[in-house]
Amino acid sequence: QTVGLGLPKIVYLGKDSAEVELLRSHLDSGWLKKWGQHDEPVNYISAGYFAALCAAVQDEPVKTFHAQEVQSIVMGASTSIFKIVRR
Repeated sequence: QTVGLGLPKIVYLGKDSAEVELLRSHLDSGWLKKWGQHDEPVNYISAGYFAALCAAVQDEPVKTFHAQEVQSIVMGASTSIFKIVRR
């Protein structure tokens, strides 16, 4: 929570892929209060952070991984899910 993401939980982190569940999201909470639900994910900064995390943990260059939010709190889900894959 110190970097403002909310409460991320690394479900798994492998050589070629990973999954992160965002149990709480400061960005989603703010979005919902200001604009309400949205029809697509809004956590682009979190996605980039999780992709960079995978690269850093595996001592790989930046942009080695791509993260996509496949489930989103701002869209009505109870948590957000990010799928991360090696490019």
